Amino acid sequence: DSCEFFMALAPTVQHEDGRLLDLTSWKTRGWCRLERLAKQLSMSGGSMLLVKQPDVVFEIGTQEYLMDPVGTGEFNNEADRANLAPIVRCLLARRFKRLLEGGEAEEFRGMLLWCATLLEGLGVSWQSA
Repeated sequence: DSCEFFMALAPTVQHEDGRLLDLTSWKTRGWCRLERLAKQLSMSGGSMLLVKQPDVVFEIGTQEYLMDPVGTGEFNNEADRANLAPIVRCLLARRFKRLLEGGEAEEFRGMLLWCATLLEGLGVSWQSA
């Protein structure tokens, strides 16, 4: 919640194995998805800064977090996927608590509809929280 700026360092570069790495590949990684989700669910929410080159920075939205669940991302260590389930549930619970405390019933209901999607691939459900 205290993060004012969120930056993704995603220049377009070629990996030593020949793959092209860029924002698209950044968005496939589970840990990067978790960072973006945490920013979006924080009280500051909002946009992030995309650093493409040392002198090229764009402000972009984070709304794609709804289409890119953490649990469906790529992990080098498969155990990380299961280890992130309680973190994602905690992020959601904190967001719900703040929405209720703030009397934001409409946004609360909207977030509730997205829970199954946000927990996809983590082997947990919101009801099991």
